[in-house]
Amino acid sequence: MRRSGSRVLGAPELLKVRGAMEQPFLRCLRDRATRHECADEALDELCVEPADGSGVSYFLQDEGELWQLREYAAQRSLYHLKEADPHAWPGFLSSEAALVHKKRC
Repeated sequence: MRRSGSRVLGAPELLKVRGAMEQPFLRCLRDRATRHECADEALDELCVEPADGSGVSYFLQDEGELWQLREYAAQRSLYHLKEADPHAWPGFLSSEAALVHKKRC
């Protein structure tokens, strides 16, 4: 239960208020969203780093802070990092190789 002014809103009333508040936001979002024919087409755009220097790695290199780099690395799997751009992470990959070697011994 939530209070609205001097009265208490029950769950059904609260959901109606929330729905009414969400509608303008959703309309605006749908109007501004890029349309694609299929999910693969939308994902293809997201998975390619722009060549013009405006992608995530360029931002991290030029303006990024350490916490942003850590968050970026945490959000991507180690496999993806190696496969996507192995030359961008030479120190990281050599550390991984050392760790694998250590585990084998």
